[in-house]
Amino acid sequence: MNPSREKHGLLIVDDEVEILNSLRRIFRRQWHVFTADNAQNALEIVKNSSIAVVISDQRMPQMTGTEFLTQLKKVYPEIVTLLITGYADIQAVIDAINHGKVYRYITKPCDPRSLSAIIEQAMEKYALRQQNKELLLQLQKINAELEEKVAQRTQELQKANEHLQYLNKIKNEFLGMAAHDLRSPLSGVLSMSGILAESVEVPANKRVKWAKLMKISCENMLNLINNFLDVSKIESGTIQLSCEKINLYKFIEDVVSHNKTIANRDVDIHVELQENIPDVICDPHRIKQVCNNLLSNAYKFAAENSTIVLSMLHKGTHVEITVANNGKEISQLKLQQIFQPFSQLQEGRKHRHSAGLGLSICKKLIEMHGGQISATSCDGVTRFFFTLPLEEMTKNG
Repeated sequence: MNPSREKHGLLIVDDEVEILNSLRRIFRRQWHVFTADNAQNALEIVKNSSIAVVISDQRMPQMTGTEFLTQLKKVYPEIVTLLITGYADIQAVIDAINHGKVYRYITKPCDPRSLSAIIEQAMEKYALRQQNKELLLQLQKINAELEEKVAQRTQELQKANEHLQYLNKIKNEFLGMAAHDLRSPLSGVLSMSGILAESVEVPANKRVKWAKLMKISCENMLNLINNFLDVSKIESGTIQLSCEKINLYKFIEDVVSHNKTIANRDVDIHVELQENIPDVICDPHRIKQVCNNLLSNAYKFAAENSTIVLSMLHKGTHVEITVANNGKEISQLKLQQIFQPFSQLQEGRKHRHSAGLGLSICKKLIEMHGGQISATSCDGVTRFFFTLPLEEMTKNG
């Protein structure tokens, strides 16, 4: 038996009980048959049952078959409707068919085998309607999902476009800063070197002073270029770590000694190292680059006659190195931005000492080592922390 006949029902509506009983007996083996002797009872059955096909007599008291089927269609348009009628009602049936109220009509007297074939066609039509309905629902669902994906993708593209615009703005700002930071010291170097080259009357003390200034200017320009190259390598994924086992005590001693030598302010540096800290596996050149950057910033922004504190602690699977200085606090908003490229620790040109690449490079290098870097600023004390894991690193971090 066709599964659809078990699921869906056939409703026969006629005011003659004998006809209802006769048709029930004929079709009960083929379909789940419901019967009603008037339109109101029929509507109640449709409301509470799964009906696929309705057969109604045309001439019934209170409500004709076409009136009943018209009302039925308004509420249940998917049900396939058949109308049984005599020759005298043929015009009403034609009107009903033309207006889509009935699928087929059967004239009296009707042959059971012919009626069975018509009902079979009506059941197939109902099944097609249901399939089309399900397909439409699926299409609507797919369309809604596509619209959602399109909206999501559009939002992602908008964000990506905004990010590209931001990067383009940053790039233009960087080019402007780089041009200024390179042009100013380069002009000074050219001017002083020109005087030295063309005049032999420059006193020895001035020659030494100018030579030192030119050396510092060249070092600043070289540092800017190296930072730019590092950012380029990091972003392109071409930077490589050359890791080896290092003794942190000797390493920190060398870093502090170097920074004390080049320091040009009356600021001291104090070292606090926990005992028995194990060796770590890292790229000493890159970690020294991080330490030098943090100490350089600490020297620049520390208060006069103050002390920078560099400390090292063993914390579980990590070593934590801290650089702290007394000076002007960094705002919370700025703390959220300082590890982004081109971000400055202090606002304004007069406070700017670099293109703002150093801390972003530090962040990338520490993360490549499997560590983390962060900063706090409170009560006039600014601290930068970074960690290095004690477990062995892979060659590329």
